[in-house]
Amino acid sequence: MDLKIREFEINILKNLRGISNTFFDNLLQIITFLGEQYVLIGIIAIIYFLYDKEIGRKVAFALFTSLLINNSLKGIVKYPRPFTYDPSLEAVRVETATGFSFPSGHTQLATTLYSSIALHGNLHEKTKLSKKLIWFIAILIFSLVGFSRIYLAVHYPKDVIFGIILGLASVFISSYLFKLFKNTLKNEMLVYIAILFIFLPFITIFYDTNFIYIEPYRDFYKAYALFLGFVLATLIDKKYINFTCNTTLKKKLLRLLGAGICLAFIQFGLKLVFPENKIFFDFLRYFLITFVSLGIYPLLFRKNLFRD
Repeated sequence: MDLKIREFEINILKNLRGISNTFFDNLLQIITFLGEQYVLIGIIAIIYFLYDKEIGRKVAFALFTSLLINNSLKGIVKYPRPFTYDPSLEAVRVETATGFSFPSGHTQLATTLYSSIALHGNLHEKTKLSKKLIWFIAILIFSLVGFSRIYLAVHYPKDVIFGIILGLASVFISSYLFKLFKNTLKNEMLVYIAILFIFLPFITIFYDTNFIYIEPYRDFYKAYALFLGFVLATLIDKKYINFTCNTTLKKKLLRLLGAGICLAFIQFGLKLVFPENKIFFDFLRYFLITFVSLGIYPLLFRKNLFRD
């Protein structure tokens, strides 16, 4: 049955690639970029430092939890990419197709991010847009991201369908947990620690001393590191900083600029310094992305830049 489904999906991909052209290839690559890590982290930083820190925390919690779910499932299922299964497929932007295929990471994360913004962003209060229109825009974006992954032949249709389902589930489950346990810092930390504990076994399950064998699971280690850094940064903020976005636009823009510099230095600067093909240094770099930009950076500037 699985073989028949896979062949059916491969035929869909081949038909789409058969009618492709340069214009649509470029357009769909732009759309797929809306589900990639730089855009996702950038949007979270904008919400967190410029718009509303608490909304940013909710969106980040949903996104990092979704990342863990996605990459754990990929490692368990181990479903090969379409262009790996059928090398005759002329896939595009394969450099973004890391790890295994099922479920689609771009689709799930785009679904999580834009749905979380629609749910928590209070955009209907800040703009003249209705809730229905905001949700329509969110659904349109993540649906287009999903279609782009199919059109570019880096995912099967079922990868995208399940990516959307898991993305929406991540948003509503994380929202429920956030409301249920947000009364105190202790309760909030307990939720975060429980999630870290649930996914902790996969660190050893996926591990291998040979980088060739651990590379397909690389994105899981990055996701776990991002979430761990986020948890510790949240603890630092709640105990020692507790800033809000109720300040001048100039100060908020300076905060965002500083966070951007931190992110760029850690993501690109440390990448040049750290040894390649070492999962520990990948883990450390992604841990520092959230820990430093959301925790240490505001702590260092708490008496001036982060004083409301």
